[in-house]
Amino acid sequence: MVGPVSEKTHLEMEAGHGTSALWHSEELDGFLTILMLTDDSCFDIKASLVTASYYDGKEHQSKISFKRNELVLKEDREPQ
Repeated sequence: MVGPVSEKTHLEMEAGHGTSALWHSEELDGFLTILMLTDDSCFDIKASLVTASYYDGKEHQSKISFKRNELVLKEDREPQ
């Protein structure tokens, strides 16, 4: 986690290969919790997922980017 700069926070993660690899994007469901202290009128979020594979002796990458309206944000109203 890179600390906020100009009200922006950056989170970067990396999975290894083999048994530590991320096999399905569904494995990311619910992995991040965001605490909103005020209304969300000035809140924005985006995400990108980069995949890499190796074949023919070369690394091949693809990147998928998501905007806020493409992410599923669930409200959790459990008592604290």
